[in-house]
Amino acid sequence: MSCLRLVSLVLLIGMSISSAWANDIYGDPTSGVASPQAQCQAAISTAEQASALPAGLLGAIATVESGRPQPGNTALAPWPWTIDAAGVGHFYPTKQAAMAAAAAFQSQGITSLDIGCLQINLQQHPNAFASLDAAFDPLSNALYAAGFLNRLHDQFADWTGAIGAYHSQTPALAQPYAAQVSAIWQHAPPPVLAVRIIPPAVGPGAIAPLSGLAGLLPARWPAGGFQFSSPGSHPAMIGLPAALASAGRGLAAYRARPILIAGRPAG
Repeated sequence: MSCLRLVSLVLLIGMSISSAWANDIYGDPTSGVASPQAQCQAAISTAEQASALPAGLLGAIATVESGRPQPGNTALAPWPWTIDAAGVGHFYPTKQAAMAAAAAFQSQGITSLDIGCLQINLQQHPNAFASLDAAFDPLSNALYAAGFLNRLHDQFADWTGAIGAYHSQTPALAQPYAAQVSAIWQHAPPPVLAVRIIPPAVGPGAIAPLSGLAGLLPARWPAGGFQFSSPGSHPAMIGLPAALASAGRGLAAYRARPILIAGRPAG
């Protein structure tokens, strides 16, 4: 085989693998199967309407909770196969991979898992889903989140309070989170949240943010996942007094630990 033909064959194989990988991750537009991000977005739209939520609110929360860059641009969109396990977040390429990873985490005794488009915590909401399959189902996940958000609105009597409480009932954590969500909801540049990063260990079956998107991700997201604090502790918000950063969260610490805040890198 000539050198030119060999190079051509290698390039052809590489393009085929790359195309198959992209279709697996983002969906094949010719197959009629929606991409994972499109599945999240469709489920969120349905849940917002079914639960009479303000248009775009649940989508903004989902963007903060599980957002990752879309192919071809830096805009974030919710990713359904996302797990935050004991403070470390992981994206997975398929629902099956995410379910296997969640089961592996549970077998290791890690029970505080945030799951899916809206990152529902299975420890704090033990009756939310009948199975991991249901937990990762975009529509089931979005409908539960919508109901939870409506209950928080009934409790706080305004959306700002409900948004913050979706993340935490400690003001020092709830207020910046609500500001971040509100900025996305109103299509404004989100506020910068400076958070100290502790590089995480790689969880079972975990994948790093996809190599093809590595250049689009903020530099402060370490490969293999994102982590805002040591497991079981609060995020270390730079510039906040220590007393505020370590304050209790109330309601039996309904959020066992902080979750991903998708925003611009602090700089």
